[in-house]
Amino acid sequence: MKLSPLLPSIGFQNKSTFCFGFYLTFGVLGLLFLFLGNLKVNQEENNQLGILTVANVYVKSEPENGEDLFIVHEGSKAKIEETFNGWIKARFPDGKTGWLQAESFEAI
Repeated sequence: MKLSPLLPSIGFQNKSTFCFGFYLTFGVLGLLFLFLGNLKVNQEENNQLGILTVANVYVKSEPENGEDLFIVHEGSKAKIEETFNGWIKARFPDGKTGWLQAESFEAI
């Protein structure tokens, strides 16, 4: 198919301008789709949920020697925000966050 008859009707002066615009448009769209796809993958990785598998656990302000903040009970669900050395930082539905031992919590 020849581009020459189409060029005047779509406002391009020559074939190289048309090709440049065509490739630029699809290049930008391609980068946009890559960015949005990567964003979705990161959101899925960061939205991992877990459930408490032991009767009661004190949630701490920091791993290991942190002060006790509150108690959670078996079956409590939370979003896993971070892991560190056998500890999990969890955000609970009421907005509270804290650290608990990974062995007491299971990803779902």
